[in-house]
Amino acid sequence: MTNTRVSFKDAFLCSWDGRPAVSYSPSQAIALLAPGQFWTSVDALDVHHTAKVIATGRQFKKEFAAVYGPPVESAADWYDKMNPYQDLLSLYWQTEAEFQELTDVQKIIVMANATKDTRIKK
Repeated sequence: MTNTRVSFKDAFLCSWDGRPAVSYSPSQAIALLAPGQFWTSVDALDVHHTAKVIATGRQFKKEFAAVYGPPVESAADWYDKMNPYQDLLSLYWQTEAEFQELTDVQKIIVMANATKDTRIKK
């Protein structure tokens, strides 16, 4: 029997071979294979291990909405609303692009301060 339960807390948006994709886990992923098509199940392991992670729905829209349209916009909106910790994950994923000059220790300090500043509690 196929497992149809999805753990959305592990999901991430990504660019998989230049196409919009959503990885739910190493065993579940969907992608838009061409403009005008619907989301299609794809090789989840390949997506999970080779795709470029996109940190936020806003960035996902910026990269793909003009070509792929409404399916990208709805996935991006869903992603940004699904998890209150997403901003911290986004900050972590953006560190390479925005904080290239920082050492690993400095990046950890930035993340720790961001967590403290947002007062997120378990």
